[in-house]
Amino acid sequence: MNDYQQGPNVESPFYTVGELAVYLRVCEATIYRMAKKGTIPGAQIGRSWRFHKDTIEKWIRENSQYQLQG
Repeated sequence: MNDYQQGPNVESPFYTVGELAVYLRVCEATIYRMAKKGTIPGAQIGRSWRFHKDTIEKWIRENSQYQLQG
């Protein structure tokens, strides 16, 4: 197994475009469009995009219309 491959029990800290689209309940084309514009934080690696889960959670909190009052 190469260093970049993970076993079946290891959860990646990154979303793929497809995983993020499902998580945000939007189509993959929307994720690609937002990533290319820089609207959503991500990194292009070759032809693939990856989105760090913690960064996406922070982005959602910071860009939410409705801020929870604590």
